[in-house]
Amino acid sequence: MKKPEGNLPLLLGAALLLLTAVVYWPATGYGFFAVDDYEYIAENPLVSLGLNWQSVATVFSKPFFNYWIPATWISFMADSALFGPAAGTFHRTNVLLHALNGFLLFWVMKRMTGSLWKSLAVAAIFALHPLRVESVAWITSRKDLLSGAFFFLCLLSWERYARTRRPLWYLLAFASLLIGLMAKPVLVTVPFLLILLDYWPLGRAGTFAGLKNLFLEKIPFFALSIIFSAITLATQSTSIAPAGAISAQSKLADATASYSHYLQKFVWPLGLAFLPRTGEVSTPVDLALLIFALVLVSITAFAWKTRNSSPFILTGWLWYAVSLLPNSGIIPVGLNYMADRFTYIPLIGVSVVFVWGIEQAGEIIFQKREKLVFLASTLPVGALAFITVAQLPHWQSTLAMADRIEAVSSNAAYANELRGFEYIMRREFQKAKESAAIALAHNPSNIPANFCMAEALMELGETGPAEAYLKKALALKPDYAPGLYNYGLILANTGRPGEAVRYFEEALRLSPKNFNASFQLGITLAKMGRPGEAVPRFKDAVESNPGSAAARLNLAMSAAQTGQSELAVEQFRAYLLLNPNDANAHYNLGVLLAGTGQKAEAYRHFSEARRQNPGDPATMEWLSRLQR
Repeated sequence: MKKPEGNLPLLLGAALLLLTAVVYWPATGYGFFAVDDYEYIAENPLVSLGLNWQSVATVFSKPFFNYWIPATWISFMADSALFGPAAGTFHRTNVLLHALNGFLLFWVMKRMTGSLWKSLAVAAIFALHPLRVESVAWITSRKDLLSGAFFFLCLLSWERYARTRRPLWYLLAFASLLIGLMAKPVLVTVPFLLILLDYWPLGRAGTFAGLKNLFLEKIPFFALSIIFSAITLATQSTSIAPAGAISAQSKLADATASYSHYLQKFVWPLGLAFLPRTGEVSTPVDLALLIFALVLVSITAFAWKTRNSSPFILTGWLWYAVSLLPNSGIIPVGLNYMADRFTYIPLIGVSVVFVWGIEQAGEIIFQKREKLVFLASTLPVGALAFITVAQLPHWQSTLAMADRIEAVSSNAAYANELRGFEYIMRREFQKAKESAAIALAHNPSNIPANFCMAEALMELGETGPAEAYLKKALALKPDYAPGLYNYGLILANTGRPGEAVRYFEEALRLSPKNFNASFQLGITLAKMGRPGEAVPRFKDAVESNPGSAAARLNLAMSAAQTGQSELAVEQFRAYLLLNPNDANAHYNLGVLLAGTGQKAEAYRHFSEARRQNPGDPATMEWLSRLQR
């Protein structure tokens, strides 16, 4: 008779959660990574200002950085509001989310299969595998962790629905998927995964063909996936390779390379690093790829053939194949077509095949099951944890990762590209210039390195060479908003404001409501004697960064010049809350208030202006006039 488990599952799950947190905890002391972390988080006013209703409404109203992921933005804003905007704040949440995900996966597997030790083994492999390091240690990859958490909650709710048929659990599964998609739309494959789980381990169909009858109940889930697929294709349109740019053969080659690469790294997770696309976008079709393709087809055929005797193979393998599809290279998008973070959910399926396969082999050879699974999994899980601990320090800084990239790939160009941008963020512009020069020596057409060199030269005061590098970079990538903004700055600072306006406007077209572009466009228009046109630009700047004293002051000044007294008064008041020691602002606000009959408040501001700037004749004249 099987002994009752009691609290053992909960204790084991808690132990896994704690172990995972301990293994990844060093990441809480790491900094921001040069790729996306600064732009998305450290320098994003939406995040630094914390959580408020206006910010929440903003992230729901439009995409940011080609992504509509409001749930992820809200999580960043909540971090900043609760614990401050330091890098460690965001790293800590990443670590805790991943530890929670390990626990949730264990609980999902235990609920669905009833197997305690095998479920623990699958969850431990997931939580401690070195391929998880990128998702945990890179703050920007929060979307993988958050979407993963709601994915597991969706599965838990679906399991309850499958057992009880209660509508509440169906609605909770749907709501969890909705929030998960708002964290990262990679969950568009979840309806297919639910069908696989219905087949095994939930056993809701007598045969695989019987799953047809379960399709109708998932129509709302499929509709949700279609909607989010459309949103993602629309928002990512500038990041996706144009139709026809990459042949179908090349896309299949990329996909084959991806599926094969991740299987290899699942078994042998060494030499991991943050690597970009290498060479051309497409992967050459060679003998090795053909062999890999044959292996993948053979595995699929074997999984189908054994679907009745070993249904876990079909479910696990198709889980991997289906959930990896959006990041397989079929749709080339972004910096990477292969990246460790893309395996966060897909390799769970491979882990299931591995763990349940051990049990099946043990039953055939040794007539032992659960004990063998536990013992056989302990060694590889321990090895994975050891490699993970060794992999983590490569993510402690951008410079550490650059060293790692050179060590495992000899890609000195990309390593120095990263160093260049990191040095810019550290305001070490000479070092940034030197790193960009090394990257450009390898490839003069390296677009990011050209932009990096231009920015470093701008900061060093070498405007002429900076302009030349920007022209070259923008000829190669004319839709890069930061580059357009920097070129606008050069034009504005070298007496060409009319041309600068065009570049700022183009930067804003590509990156609407961008604070820097909105603010500098307003400044340029105001200097050109066009304050009426400057007002809406300063309004955009204030909306993007309500804490910017400079934006509020310039909005107040331009509004006053165009007779918008009410707006000017409102913005002067807001500015003085941020910067109360500005005598000129107190004086200007006093003039506006006096002109609208608010003499008592005007007198207070003139008095404050006199205190800060004693003897100013204009201030004394106003005080004298108001006392009459």
